[in-house]
Amino acid sequence: MQYGEFQGKNIYSGYTPEIKKKEFEDKVEELVDFLDVHELVSITFKHGFDYIQVSLIDDEYHIDDVSDEYK
Repeated sequence: MQYGEFQGKNIYSGYTPEIKKKEFEDKVEELVDFLDVHELVSITFKHGFDYIQVSLIDDEYHIDDVSDEYK
């Protein structure tokens, strides 16, 4: 599902936060900017009990729940 856009690049999300939605949106915006500035391709953060990965794939940003990889 399309989540938004950042500097002409689409952001897609396979994760919908159930708690602290505004905090999640702010964190995603901060991390997408961080990825762009530091030319990284992926970063993972904890939101509630979930581990969320923000990745740059084929010139698009993707937000995915990777909690199973951290259990």
